[in-house]
Amino acid sequence: GIGFDDPARVSPAAYLASIASTLPIHKRDPAVAAFVADPSTWATSPCVILRDAYLVFRRVTTTAAYSALPLANCPIAARPTLRATLNDASGSPSLHRLHLLAGMRSQSRFSRLLATEELNTALAHPSLHPLAIARLRHAAVPPSHLLFTMCSVSDAHALSDAETTYLYLYRLGVPLPSLATSAALPFASCNKKCTHNPPHRPFPNAKLLCLHSLGHHYTMCGVGGHSIRLHDLIVRLIAVTAKRETGCDAHLEKGLGSSTTAGKKIDAVLSFANRTVFAGSTATAVMTIDVSRLCPLLPSHLQTAARDAAATIDERAREKNAKHLTGCIGLGRAFLPIVVTTLGGIGPLASRDFLSSLFANSMAAERAAGGSGQLTARRRSDFFRSIMVLLVRKQRLATADLATPLARPAPPPPPKPSSGRKRKANANVAAQHAASL
Repeated sequence: GIGFDDPARVSPAAYLASIASTLPIHKRDPAVAAFVADPSTWATSPCVILRDAYLVFRRVTTTAAYSALPLANCPIAARPTLRATLNDASGSPSLHRLHLLAGMRSQSRFSRLLATEELNTALAHPSLHPLAIARLRHAAVPPSHLLFTMCSVSDAHALSDAETTYLYLYRLGVPLPSLATSAALPFASCNKKCTHNPPHRPFPNAKLLCLHSLGHHYTMCGVGGHSIRLHDLIVRLIAVTAKRETGCDAHLEKGLGSSTTAGKKIDAVLSFANRTVFAGSTATAVMTIDVSRLCPLLPSHLQTAARDAAATIDERAREKNAKHLTGCIGLGRAFLPIVVTTLGGIGPLASRDFLSSLFANSMAAERAAGGSGQLTARRRSDFFRSIMVLLVRKQRLATADLATPLARPAPPPPPKPSSGRKRKANANVAAQHAASL
């Protein structure tokens, strides 16, 4: 769930990709050509390199993830699909076509298939708790991995020790030490202003681990303003980035109504001068967005989240569409819900693609000027990474603010009044009644 590259897991994909990339050269080398000329003999070749290549190729192409890939080429894709490249006329993957992947950066494509297969195997384990299944699924939603795959850390993305500890514990589903309870201190609750679990209504034992010990309740609780501030910072980051990369007009305070009749508002209005989006079937230059935060690990979402990560995000997006889409179309504007999970996933897919597309013009301009596009790609990664950093910082702060200290001894039961106390209480009531007369 962390996203670190384990050499033992990466090596099969890297190995096969290196064979694919160098195979055309080997076929032209007189000293090597005889060994590689007929891939159908690799399985029993005296060369261990070719035998291993056969085994990895068979492992990759027999995965369910490979079989689920589209067989036909997409007309707008930058490169052919993997199945379209490797499958022969009979529809079966063939080592004889491996050389066609030369120069196509196939390692990431092989890695994705093997990682998907590994994830599916883990999810199928019969003893896995639904909470663990939901966490695994949502930890795989892009771009939640970006904080773990940085080659260098900028000052803007540097986390403190406390923030880094929170990042790892929350990501892995390890109970936070600061929220520990015990037999002597079994009760925990949120802030006294919380409407769900104030001190007089502590977390029930059945939900104590999920809501309290793992910190899920505090990531979404509205008390203290942490949740709304995090939401607003994400919206502002998207608006500033869109304006910088596309030159659009970004409005965060005016024209936010999503209907001419209802008092509903969205988060931002982006008016483009160089791109067209669609409001229903009508082309427009105005995109409205509404950002929603989601903790898929809360009990209310857990059943759906354990079944399908995309379904959890799509469900929230449908709620936003039901609220704003029709009104925005009526105003001649497109509408896009953006859902950000507490684990760092962003969806639905169309929303994630739209955020990536904000960098398309900059990418084209950089390449037209003779660049490789790496500078723009780095800015795009930094943009998504900045959202992840905001999540970690603000969620940790909310947890520390709302949940410290919480564990406390059980309140003593109220004393039972003795018969003498009862008589005295009744006498007082009678006296007060007589005085009122």
